[in-house]
Amino acid sequence: MTAMADAMGIRYGVIDGDTPAHHRKDVVDRMQAGQLQVVFCHPQSAGHGLTMTKATAVIWASPTYNAEHYQQFNRRIYRAGQTQRTEIIQIAARNTWEPDVYEKLNNKLKRMEDLLQILNKLNQAA
Repeated sequence: MTAMADAMGIRYGVIDGDTPAHHRKDVVDRMQAGQLQVVFCHPQSAGHGLTMTKATAVIWASPTYNAEHYQQFNRRIYRAGQTQRTEIIQIAARNTWEPDVYEKLNNKLKRMEDLLQILNKLNQAA
């Protein structure tokens, strides 16, 4: 993807498991300053502790079964200070297992939300 971004003149940063903390901060700071158009991230490397409210979309190029990683990563752009509409885009290839994984993930997230609502009601009744 970075080769394609280079060829298209897209300003980008990368945050993955090999990104040192100081470089990770630099990428986030540059994104927040409007100097980057895209940040390519691995959810486990960028799912916690980042605020990227200048971004407006998270694009999942491949699905995950991990609901926590999915939620946390998506929350990097939808945070206090976000002033623009945000969207989560899930890319899935036809005739693969990917749509099934997204469906299972979304079902898992719905069950988690249902459980939280039940617990909140029980807590309010107590």
